[in-house]
Amino acid sequence: MSSGDSVLLFSFASQPDIYRCHQKDSQHISELKNLLQDVITPLISHSIDYDSELKLISLLIYYICSVSNTSTCTAVFPQQTLGEEYCEISNVIILKKNDKSNIINPFKSLINQNNANHSSSNELTFPSNKRRLTEIVLKVFFPYCLHRISRFCKRIYPIRINHLSNSKLYNIAFSVINTVISLLSQCEPFITNLQKFHLSLFFLNGIYLELSKRITAQRYLYFRKIHTPRPGFQVFGLLILLHLTLLILLTVIRQIKSQIKLYSQSTIHSPMLSSLSKSSNSHSFDDNNKRICTLCLSQLNVPTATDCGHIFCWECITESLLNKSICPLCRQPTSLSQLLPLQNYQ
Repeated sequence: MSSGDSVLLFSFASQPDIYRCHQKDSQHISELKNLLQDVITPLISHSIDYDSELKLISLLIYYICSVSNTSTCTAVFPQQTLGEEYCEISNVIILKKNDKSNIINPFKSLINQNNANHSSSNELTFPSNKRRLTEIVLKVFFPYCLHRISRFCKRIYPIRINHLSNSKLYNIAFSVINTVISLLSQCEPFITNLQKFHLSLFFLNGIYLELSKRITAQRYLYFRKIHTPRPGFQVFGLLILLHLTLLILLTVIRQIKSQIKLYSQSTIHSPMLSSLSKSSNSHSFDDNNKRICTLCLSQLNVPTATDCGHIFCWECITESLLNKSICPLCRQPTSLSQLLPLQNYQ
């Protein structure tokens, strides 16, 4: 682009373009994940759950290749994903008037007044690789780490004391640890609802579709001339907000009912009965720990015994035997017809 082309009649991308770009990127990532799965599946045992790691690798390959690919970069079209290239949009950041550092290909933009919240004198620039890599870390690694931490905390919660201690500080520290582990085990649903709330904000104002874009302050610029006003998705945003509000109300009502039930039980039972119930609960917890499926590492769901005597979930062992007709633990040949569901397993 020559220096004479100083004024670019661009506008910020609207909701349909941003959402279509997200769908295209998701489609290509899914195709890449399927290709990697075809390569990795023969090399890894089918009893190992590696879906999260496979998704992580697919996202990393896709986005890092997009950021590091400089062969298609021009003054107008910078480093783009396939979805951004398909929709003819690109990431930009809005520079403050007193911020002139690290400017790469700066240009002044005449923004469509129906689409802009900023004045036409603002300078726009393409984000640096450091900002794009920060976005990738937030988009890829943060959900994966959160998922793994949440699953680990669900497995170990609650941590029980093997011996009683007279130290109040020790008991307080143990209760704090259990509280933190409980919160971490429930953080995944909270982040999911937070993403839904953020999606409703996108449908309402049409600026940031992903949290990583909002944190790194990256907006999309549309490289095509707009002849008619772009449609909005405000109705979908209102519906998502209504759905989240109902979920919160139902959760609060359930919590209140459970607290009332616990309070009524504690007032009816004598101290001796309550101590007996606590001991029985601890024993049942230990028994539940023993009744764990070795394939999904969760509590047995429809316990099913193989011909060799090992017990798994019905869905886990049937899926395993469909891939290979051997016991996942002892490798003894077995088949679906030899499975025995345990109806009254205690």
